[in-house]
Amino acid sequence: MTADTMTCPCGLGPSLSSCCGPIVEGVQAAPSPERLMRSRYTAFQLGTPRAIDYLLETHHEDFRQPNLKPSLESTCKSITWTGLTIVESSEDGHTGIVEFIATFDHDEEAHQLQERSSFVRESGKWLYTTGELDPAKNGPVVG
Repeated sequence: MTADTMTCPCGLGPSLSSCCGPIVEGVQAAPSPERLMRSRYTAFQLGTPRAIDYLLETHHEDFRQPNLKPSLESTCKSITWTGLTIVESSEDGHTGIVEFIATFDHDEEAHQLQERSSFVRESGKWLYTTGELDPAKNGPVVG
């Protein structure tokens, strides 16, 4: 399957090549915090070396934890992402918030991650800074 025929994992565009592909490849910048979130989800799902580099590039350097790259590589190898839902998205041109629910399989069990992510725009590029998790809304999917 190629980027032209693969449906974009973010759920927004018909194909990876017409949606998040150019953003993850660094050909174009994400135009909004929501598109950055969607492209980061796509990068997590792709898990390629370029996708992992993209995750690093779009994570604001002031908010990166030590050993982020090995952590991202491990996450991409151990998790199968299965869906993305945007709950809320807002921006003021300089900062943005995106709340989302991402579903995934880990150890043959369905899980969900709900996060309220913060973004900042610097030098014309949106960057992920932090995310707040609600423990009551995260973990294995029951039922």
